[in-house]
Amino acid sequence: MYKTVTTDDFPSLIRNANPSSVHSPLQHTKHLFIEYGEKDKEPEYTELCRSGSTLWTACGSANTPKGKKALLMANCAAEVKGLLEDFSQLDRLGMGKVLPNLETVAVASIFGAQDGTWDQYQSHLRADAPHSAELADCASHFQNILAGSTVTHLCVRDILGPLSPPSSDLNPIDRTGFTTTIHFPANAPPLPLPLGGPVKFMSDLGRDEDFPATMANMRSTVERALQARKSRAGGELGSAAIDLEIFCSAPRWKPSGLDPAYAMPLLICMRAGLQPTGMPFEFAAQDYHLSAEQQRIVAEGLGGRLLRSCEHNRDQIMWRPIDDAPMCEACGLIPACVGERERDDEVRGWWTWARNIGRRWGNRSGVGGRDGR
Repeated sequence: MYKTVTTDDFPSLIRNANPSSVHSPLQHTKHLFIEYGEKDKEPEYTELCRSGSTLWTACGSANTPKGKKALLMANCAAEVKGLLEDFSQLDRLGMGKVLPNLETVAVASIFGAQDGTWDQYQSHLRADAPHSAELADCASHFQNILAGSTVTHLCVRDILGPLSPPSSDLNPIDRTGFTTTIHFPANAPPLPLPLGGPVKFMSDLGRDEDFPATMANMRSTVERALQARKSRAGGELGSAAIDLEIFCSAPRWKPSGLDPAYAMPLLICMRAGLQPTGMPFEFAAQDYHLSAEQQRIVAEGLGGRLLRSCEHNRDQIMWRPIDDAPMCEACGLIPACVGERERDDEVRGWWTWARNIGRRWGNRSGVGGRDGR
């Protein structure tokens, strides 16, 4: 019954665990789906008592736009605080005792990025250094806990939340025991790239979204990871290798508005059977609609370009078309092949229905829900 557990109150799940009992239901859990709690909901009395002043400051303020934002930010701060407190308990008990058979963890895989709530919270924190440090500490702590567990796969769909890998990982850990999959949409911010373990970037681009813009994002992500490693060349981070597979492609190629460096190289144009536009300064005139095979040629060629920017002889970067993406081991998602199985309105409606069912089931499961059982 408890082989798969869904919770939108992970701290409660940890807080009420009893690893000393052989009858603990979490002894049987293999797959864990963690969702962030609702942020636009007035806190319950027990939550107010547990959070101290964090939630009281915004209590009863949801009647105005300013008050609604204050409530969102207070709920974010309370969730981070609760996670940090209960991660300390999880460290003492040991993840292997609380969830001894856990294999996969999926974060925000049902409700996605929550309409940018954590993005708003990060913007809010730029003027609040102590709480900003708490968010980074929470992300790092979660990674350390997973590294010492039986988990083999982690996937994340909200890259700015407190359970996402840190965007600037200056305290690397041994992640060789588990694979991290980052699901990302078009126009995503630079993605976190954990060093020291296998990572997969899996895109969810639509038919009309530009491939070159995503290429720029991937390049920014890799360069940031390289810079972080270079700044710690004498320490543990200096020996950590990049092990990255990117599953991303789209039919549309139109790099207007980007640096000329993102023009499709002549050699890749020739391999893909595309008509070159002429001189490099004419790159903005590139406007191609790529077939599935052309997407494959472009994707594999771009992966080679990224790899050449690396300096570590153990780095591995492979870029494959989205058609080659495997099923996510953590959340079970099989990405739609762009241009062939586009997620139309009917499919999007089905996903909305499924997510609502997941919310209702998660709240009624009695394991880690808001009732705390």
